[in-house]
Amino acid sequence: MKFLAQKVSDGNGKQHVTRYCRWLGISRQGFYKFMKASNKPWKHAAIAQEIRDIIAEDDWNDNYGKKRIWEALLLKHPDGDIPSITTIYRILTKMGIIRKAKKKPNGITKADKNSRKSDTHSA
Repeated sequence: MKFLAQKVSDGNGKQHVTRYCRWLGISRQGFYKFMKASNKPWKHAAIAQEIRDIIAEDDWNDNYGKKRIWEALLLKHPDGDIPSITTIYRILTKMGIIRKAKKKPNGITKADKNSRKSDTHSA
């Protein structure tokens, strides 16, 4: 959609919006909704700045996760006008601060097909 927005803002592609939308597989209504929303400021910009301030307070704060950031925001705002942990996670993801945790392997034992079976299982 950014490609189409660039074309339309340059003035080169205004008459071909329908063709471009069909080519990209999007609706014209969706494109114009994207254009309208692209001029609006991010609604979580203030909270994102507070999160940056929390991280900048100390060198060790850069490894804070979503729950610690949420708790730090609760300490700053005791009246409780902060979003939920899920919203904090979305903000951190959009900011590029938090990543998805690596999954640990379920088991470390690998089966050895060449080993002998135990005597208790042989009939």
